[in-house]
Amino acid sequence: MLIAYWQYTIMRNSFTRLSALLVALVLVLAACGGDSSGGDTTASPETTASGASTDTEPDSTTATTAAAAAATDTTESGGERGSDATQGVTDDTIKIGVFAPYSGDAAVYSKAANLAEAMYNQINEEGGINGRQIEVITVDSACDATSVSALIRRFVEQDQVFMIHGGSCSNAIVAAKPLIEELGVPFLSMNAASPIISDPPLRNLFHPKPTAEEYSIGVAEFIASNPEAETTAIVAQSDEWGQSWVPPTQETLEAEGLNVAAVEDMEPEVGDATPVIRRALSVDTDMLAVYAYPQPMTVFLRGARPQGLTQPIVTGDGTRPDEQFDRLGDRSLAENFFSAYAFTEPFDSPTFDDLQTLFESEYSNLEWDSVAIEGAVSTEFNLAVLEELGDDLTWENWITTAETLEMDTLVGGPMSFGVFDPNDKTTRRPGSTVRFSALDPTTTGSETVVIENWDEWLALQP
Repeated sequence: MLIAYWQYTIMRNSFTRLSALLVALVLVLAACGGDSSGGDTTASPETTASGASTDTEPDSTTATTAAAAAATDTTESGGERGSDATQGVTDDTIKIGVFAPYSGDAAVYSKAANLAEAMYNQINEEGGINGRQIEVITVDSACDATSVSALIRRFVEQDQVFMIHGGSCSNAIVAAKPLIEELGVPFLSMNAASPIISDPPLRNLFHPKPTAEEYSIGVAEFIASNPEAETTAIVAQSDEWGQSWVPPTQETLEAEGLNVAAVEDMEPEVGDATPVIRRALSVDTDMLAVYAYPQPMTVFLRGARPQGLTQPIVTGDGTRPDEQFDRLGDRSLAENFFSAYAFTEPFDSPTFDDLQTLFESEYSNLEWDSVAIEGAVSTEFNLAVLEELGDDLTWENWITTAETLEMDTLVGGPMSFGVFDPNDKTTRRPGSTVRFSALDPTTTGSETVVIENWDEWLALQP
């Protein structure tokens, strides 16, 4: 069962923190000196959910400084919050706000939140977290950056949640960052990837998904791990998404000593990639980095191999080789194609069977895919933090536990953050390893393998 997996991981880390906790307790007792005059500022109000908020405060809400957010937080409705502030917790429940684009053009990305909710439900069936049931409040963000701030304020001030877990659309979270900092509520994003979410970092906002920047660097380092790769080219969609991959990829390739012979644009609606393919052929590259959505990538791969562009092609996490094989209908067109990949095992690995069964048992109308499984990584982490907290469920304790916890997640592998540094974005990123998915060279079907470098790929060759 999933609960047993992360409980084991937490037990490995608990002993190393025990001595530090004992020292802290001695210091606190010494500072208190037996004075009983201080009042308890912890608020644990009864929780209600009575409809949508009418608060429409704009996204330009003035943010407090990171230092102030760490020590004291002030909200319109609640006044000053001390380090022991909390809400959404009773003897029997912990209230969590989950939001995702359940409707609209980006609705497919809400599958991650669907799996998260299913995992919380499973934990409830197994007895909850330290005897408390997780009460999940879900809200549809529709990927609308203009309304997410009101949604978050509703979670905190009306629904009185203990923490927020969600966000599939980067633009929405980025727009709400000033309010997230102002309110001080623990915020764990789900499957949004923009580096701006954690750059600059906020003390109470944790960003567990590898960013496009980290994937770009990973792509370049994977290419550089091939000792025969000396000259490369980069092809990227001409839109903002595609172009965002180019600078970190090019900078890392050049830092690794490779020659970037060409940087080419490709239209997202491309119907024939021949001109781009011919320009790539003209510079005689050893490997290529190509960044495109699934459909333009299909167009590029369909034209590349028949025209003689047989060099290895590496991409970000926008599409997988097995998906391209299904689209192309010809395995040879999707061979020697590598996509950045965040998971520890191939998507169809038996390791993830329990997650697939859980998802399909609650959402039989939805297709299990790599978007859905993304919801497991941050949920595993949150469950581990909540378990570690025991009865000390305050916002400050959640934040300090989350930034010191080290765990080995089932889906994403080793994961840890760091003590907050406003000048270091990596303290709010998980330090995940960028892996790569490719069609298994020992089979003729759509089976995939997961590798980290070129040596591992060579070792798999029949």
